[in-house]
Amino acid sequence: MPGDDGVLVSMEGEYAFLDVYSGGRVSWTQCKATLTPKAIWLKDTSGKRAIPLSSITVIGRDISSRIKRVFEEYISIAYLDKNGEEKILVLSGTTHKELQKFRSYLTYTQARRMKVLMLHPAKIGGVIQSDSKWRKALLGIKRKTDEEGNIIDTIIVKPEKGESVVIPVDKIEKFSSEIQSIGNSNKEVITIRYTYNGENYSTYIYTKTANRLREYLTECLHDSGIVPKRSADSMVVEGKYRGPSFSQIEEKILVALYSGVGSMEIDSFVEGIDDVDALEEIYDRMIADGLLEVVRIRKEVELTPKGKGIVNLKMEIKDEDGKSTF
Repeated sequence: MPGDDGVLVSMEGEYAFLDVYSGGRVSWTQCKATLTPKAIWLKDTSGKRAIPLSSITVIGRDISSRIKRVFEEYISIAYLDKNGEEKILVLSGTTHKELQKFRSYLTYTQARRMKVLMLHPAKIGGVIQSDSKWRKALLGIKRKTDEEGNIIDTIIVKPEKGESVVIPVDKIEKFSSEIQSIGNSNKEVITIRYTYNGENYSTYIYTKTANRLREYLTECLHDSGIVPKRSADSMVVEGKYRGPSFSQIEEKILVALYSGVGSMEIDSFVEGIDDVDALEEIYDRMIADGLLEVVRIRKEVELTPKGKGIVNLKMEIKDEDGKSTF
């Protein structure tokens, strides 16, 4: 086991090993789990063992029904053993905060350096940039911690020629997978939509290790609330997730802000707002939910990446079934 210099994060907890296809009783073992740049180390009363990071195939499978625990209480890690057979390591921490930190560092470590093909800018303000070309690049993730202990990540994609593309993770509105033509073949690429220097961009990324980048982005957007967690206040219609539910006035305010209407002009565009105090109360609720942020003391507000992500989700649902949820 490495010295302290090689330790990225560690936690007290317990682990279990599962076969992918067989059932049976789950046997948990108390341990100290340590993440290093090359492996996950498990230390218990019988000794220690390592799971090389290079052997990991999938992070985050939902196996709640097998282990009788809710998804937020464990990390599932599928990997290939020495015989090439896929196994599942399940980790649980003594506290939710420790487990969340371990999961964050694990997905970050797996994604922080990879060779990619990049198309940037693919879109600016939603407009396709036909002059952009696919370029070979190296994707890296710069991580730092602020004075309050919050993690701040920045994705930096450096092409072989030209300037690096900077993607602040806290400015990402959404990401998705889609098929794009690269050369003479169609490839599944990751589309990242974000704001940088006041402009909305979409950047396409193709990599053979796309699953690692997808797991990292999913974890980051879950932590920030941009990818909403399924909960009692979520709206499910005809078996499909429809995002958080809002009143009609709140939905109209979100769309108006998304369309460029100033927050101080909302009452002129949205019917049903009785007075300024009523509007301020709505803004306060949306700020508390992370959908808006204050840009002036007078409660002039603008959409956060989470707020934009919610509107994007609603618009996509409208495109799918022809019915607007707004």
